Amino acid sequence: MHNTNDPSQKSPGTFADPREVSDTFDDQSQLALDQLAALGQRLAVSPADAADRQLAAQLIDRFATRTRQNLDSTARGLSGNPSRTGEADAARALVLLQRGHERIDRIWLEIEPHLAAVASGQLWYDIDVLREGTAVFGDLMHDHFLLDRSLWRLFR
Repeated sequence: MHNTNDPSQKSPGTFADPREVSDTFDDQSQLALDQLAALGQRLAVSPADAADRQLAAQLIDRFATRTRQNLDSTARGLSGNPSRTGEADAARALVLLQRGHERIDRIWLEIEPHLAAVASGQLWYDIDVLREGTAVFGDLMHDHFLLDRSLWRLFR
């Protein structure tokens, strides 16, 4: 019998369950958050160079596209699974998840134009908005990682 939970029996690039996908995504997102923070620190002391512009573009792609898709996918995946704790707890948990997504979206909308300016070589970005927004964005993403893991336990 084929055991899909045994990593040695999985095809390359496939995951045993959504939690593994989520953990891998969280690890990749943490790396991108570290890069975002480092970029803000560099820009506070010197103008963006070609590598900074390229990194800014990659971070926009990461957080505006793939992170958004992951947040939406997580919400859909969790809302389709019955909770062991009952519908009221599941509903409250999903509301928390949605509120977290809204906060992440709001702060992203504040910092993304500044990051886009860096990516395109423009000098009008506000380093204070970028650095402070990056810190808040990182905190919100960390909260989301923790909530996401808790919800997967609740809904399994």
